[in-house]
Amino acid sequence: MKPLYSVLLVDDELLSRTHLKLLVKWEDHGCTLAGEAANGREALQFLEEGKVDIVISDILMPEMDGVALSGEINRRYSDIPIIMLSNYDDFELVRGALKNGAVDYLLKHRLNASVLLETLDRAKAQVNEARGKLRDSGQIRPRADQLHALREKFVVQLLSGYVKAEEVEEHLRLLQMRLDAKHVLPVVMEIDGFHEIVASRGLKEESILQFAITNIVEEILLEYDKGIISHVGNGKFILLLSFANTKSMAYIDQVIQGIIDRSSVCLKKFVKVSASFAIGKPCFSILEVGKSYEQAVEALREKFYLGKSSVVRGGAAKFNASPMLSLDPNDELRLIASVKSLSRDDVSEILECIFSKLKGNMVSPVNAKMVFSELISAINRLCKEYHLDMADLYDQNEVPHEVLVRLETLNEIQSWIRAVFDRLLTMLARKRNENLSLFIQQAVHYVNHHYCEDISLSDVAGAIAISNNYLSSQFKEEMGIALTEYMSDLRVNKAKLLLAEGKLDLKEVARQCGFNSYTYFLQVFKRKTGLTPKEFLRHDA
Repeated sequence: MKPLYSVLLVDDELLSRTHLKLLVKWEDHGCTLAGEAANGREALQFLEEGKVDIVISDILMPEMDGVALSGEINRRYSDIPIIMLSNYDDFELVRGALKNGAVDYLLKHRLNASVLLETLDRAKAQVNEARGKLRDSGQIRPRADQLHALREKFVVQLLSGYVKAEEVEEHLRLLQMRLDAKHVLPVVMEIDGFHEIVASRGLKEESILQFAITNIVEEILLEYDKGIISHVGNGKFILLLSFANTKSMAYIDQVIQGIIDRSSVCLKKFVKVSASFAIGKPCFSILEVGKSYEQAVEALREKFYLGKSSVVRGGAAKFNASPMLSLDPNDELRLIASVKSLSRDDVSEILECIFSKLKGNMVSPVNAKMVFSELISAINRLCKEYHLDMADLYDQNEVPHEVLVRLETLNEIQSWIRAVFDRLLTMLARKRNENLSLFIQQAVHYVNHHYCEDISLSDVAGAIAISNNYLSSQFKEEMGIALTEYMSDLRVNKAKLLLAEGKLDLKEVARQCGFNSYTYFLQVFKRKTGLTPKEFLRHDA
């Protein structure tokens, strides 16, 4: 029985693929259709997953065209011939395809059964020649997808400590890995924002992205003596580099930095992602890379503070052994009071203080996220208290705690939380104003911005050009509280914040909160809180 040659059809036009399938009786000519792809990226994914002997591809396609596809096939699967098709008689396209090893370049409008079969015969001859060379050399070439999977499996076993010393050299040879068994250094590469990429692009796009990243870094490693890249899961890749012929750490560092720099630039340029790197400790034997890899992964946790595109050295992450496990009660009190008084500047300042404490103490990411959860809980309590719809607070029905898991760096989380508080303040201000007359809206706005000054009801009435009596009665009717009491509430809340900070004496606190009399300040504070300022400080402590 004649051998069957599996053929992959690649064309973005369904009608063109259908025409090709019906043009000849494939099995009568020793061929079987392995599958179809709509562009070069899909074709490469198919080549990874299934057995293909010959590729027939259109040249102009979205995402990855035929010239780029032929280049990838020539580099990765040099024994797979490719036949190019096009509607255009364009010399530049022809030259690019033939340069990449295409068997022939056929014009679709001149294509018929005899032309296709004659070209297929030449492609099959190339396949037979490649198979003969493999037989003569005593080698059996694993399918491309098998070889790729076997390499990844070997690397995982290597990192897990399941490879025996006597098996290493044979595995490296059979899997055609450009790597020595001694003087190996691992570098961990983690794609920044990987979970967000998966959430937005989907699993199929993730697979294509993983494939593209591997190809890009492989191209870079080919320029160096010995080195491989392997995907290890969850957006992490490992680069294993051999330095058997040098003992100069300065040279090794230079090479590694060059690989990292070039990889970073190419990943941003071609696949629009950034990556962080952790350089492991050099290993005399490849069997020791597992421990070095684990140390590098641990060190990579410092990305939480360093930010995306960071580069760290392997070792224990430098987090505080005695972390702050919860939100400071004083900070929480001040924050809630500032939200209720609609003071954006104070809210921003308090959030900055909270995040500065985390940075200063180098709290571990796990414990830091406990603080973030408490901030979210405070936001949710305020929403319930003021009957605000939380669906309007979070973007696109996002779940806050899932967002905290997805975001990887402190700066990202800080920006997100600040944005949520900004929306909360906007919603709260709108809620308070939605049933107010224009005059009272103006009065509230004026008081909120000037209550720390020595202002009275007359000053407010003058600012919005209405009488004292009308303002007093209308404010009480619409707000449910006298204007003077409203100002007193704002001033006492501000006083609580200043007292909690502990930087000012009581008289200065009174002055900065708009009280023109220290005695009156003490009276109002006691009436509003049930405590004197000194008692409040002792109670707060």
